[in-house]
Amino acid sequence: MRKNLVIFYSLLLVIFLIVNNSSFHQLTNIIVILFLIPVWFVYKQLQLSEKNEMHFKQNINELVEKNRDLNNEIHRLEEIYDEINIVTFSYDIENEQLYISKGIEAISPFSKSELEKNPKLIKFFIASLDKNKEKELENLFSKGERGNLQLQINDNDDCIRWVALHTSPISDVNGKVERVNGYISDITDQKRLEGKLKQMAYYDKLTDLPNRNLIQKHLKKTLARSKRHEYSFAVMFIDLDGFKAINDELGHECGDLLLVEVADRLNNVVREEDLTGRLGGDEFIIVFEETTTNEVEVIAERIITSASKPYMINENEAKISPSIGISLFPQDGEDIETLIKNADKAMYFAKNNGKNSFKIYSPDLELEDGKVGKFPMFDKIMNTVSQLDLIQSVKNKF
Repeated sequence: MRKNLVIFYSLLLVIFLIVNNSSFHQLTNIIVILFLIPVWFVYKQLQLSEKNEMHFKQNINELVEKNRDLNNEIHRLEEIYDEINIVTFSYDIENEQLYISKGIEAISPFSKSELEKNPKLIKFFIASLDKNKEKELENLFSKGERGNLQLQINDNDDCIRWVALHTSPISDVNGKVERVNGYISDITDQKRLEGKLKQMAYYDKLTDLPNRNLIQKHLKKTLARSKRHEYSFAVMFIDLDGFKAINDELGHECGDLLLVEVADRLNNVVREEDLTGRLGGDEFIIVFEETTTNEVEVIAERIITSASKPYMINENEAKISPSIGISLFPQDGEDIETLIKNADKAMYFAKNNGKNSFKIYSPDLELEDGKVGKFPMFDKIMNTVSQLDLIQSVKNKF
């Protein structure tokens, strides 16, 4: 625009000089000057374009350098996350676009690119055990909910793995959630360790039956359910007659094998909903949920028949018999302590009156003088009750 104005006024000047009879020399000089003006403009324009081009190239180089640094930083962080089994992701809710770090390929049957092309694939490798968590997982992504979710997945070797998913919503200036950021951590080793610790804490190492800790927890829950729904349950104590002699004669290894066989026979007799546990030594306990006196008597007879059959232990035949004591809620006690004590009394009555039999507790039950002083099974259970109550009280304080 400015160049056009200069040319326009220059032409006016030439016309003015011609009209005023200017000399040829003057006109020539003016024409030369007018010719040089656009040349000067073109030169300045070229200079400006060259500077702009240099500046543009410089900006491009700076952007390329910054992008390279950013990619290097992302790669470095991904290497760190991969080393500690953490997968990072960012999900654009509106555009349904997913960015996920390459570490996902270590635990997913799908590649990083496959998941980024189709984010919905993520729900297909959730293990069948956790299919009920699909909706919860979908809400974390589609609705942008903040959450922590532990679930089982099928990894790229089709093995079950545990992962922990953490999501954090990102909102725009209007408060609308537009993106979900988060990370996935592999907690398989942690879950395996928890399983081992639980096994050690609640199950007998020899027989894999519930130990006193789990028995006590189960008794509390059973008592609460029975009171709430007003039904009866039974506690059965079992002591093996003749076990000590076999243990001494054949050795502890054979004694242990015999206890394992007894545990299997007990589990084969009781119902699926009942709990069979080992208190220690040759002492067992069974908790029967929602049962009657007649039902417990029938099962007690089956236990005697099954447990009394000969055992082949390392090519040695061994014979034992069970002495069984039974108490029922609520007629024989309305709390765990009373039920355990009365089942223990009934068991020792059976043991001191012929063995290989069962006895259901009754208020008029009398034990022969001099044959029963204390009730060791009762003491074992109640010691466990006291220990668990102490642990719980300490937890509550902190």
